[in-house]
Amino acid sequence: MAFYFIRHGETDWNLARRLQGLTDVPLNEKGRLQAKGCGERLRGEGVTFDRVYVSPLIRARETAALVTGFDGEKMTVVPEMHEMAFGSLEGAVYRVDDPAAAARMDENIRNFKARPSLFVPGEGGEGFTDLADRAEKCLRRLRDMEAGLTGNALAVSHGSFLHAVLYVLSGRADLDRFWDTEIPNCTVIRTDPETWTVLG
Repeated sequence: MAFYFIRHGETDWNLARRLQGLTDVPLNEKGRLQAKGCGERLRGEGVTFDRVYVSPLIRARETAALVTGFDGEKMTVVPEMHEMAFGSLEGAVYRVDDPAAAARMDENIRNFKARPSLFVPGEGGEGFTDLADRAEKCLRRLRDMEAGLTGNALAVSHGSFLHAVLYVLSGRADLDRFWDTEIPNCTVIRTDPETWTVLG
């Protein structure tokens, strides 16, 4: 038995490097193809799922359906798995890959990626410590839900949330290394649900 986490497929806001947060943006065509391809790769490796947990946001639910073939009634929505809430910063652009654009960005938006320990959440949003606390609570809930069950389970969530999961599993060692691990759209993270050890 293994527990798999997957980041949703690409959206237009991912492409534009916008903070999506709780804005309910659907997958774009590339995102749908990514999700279908991810499902095909897993089935080719002999991986199928007995249970599917999803964030309430449409991009995660669409991805889960395309990866597994499950309809919405066969998925369990876990509210704690939603993306980081950005509040008044939702929609802000964070093009750190473009030096000229990065130089024009608000310092706080630069800190979101460059120095998470200095990031100040927008009004109505959450900070990185809040996000990590929520991820840790969610892991405990998922472990309880999986207790005594067999077969594989899948959780489809979001980039910042999955970085928070890895940060929690690392012992919360250094917040400014929060983004060290790349988690592109439709990345698969395989874990042991008893210990939440990443299996690779």
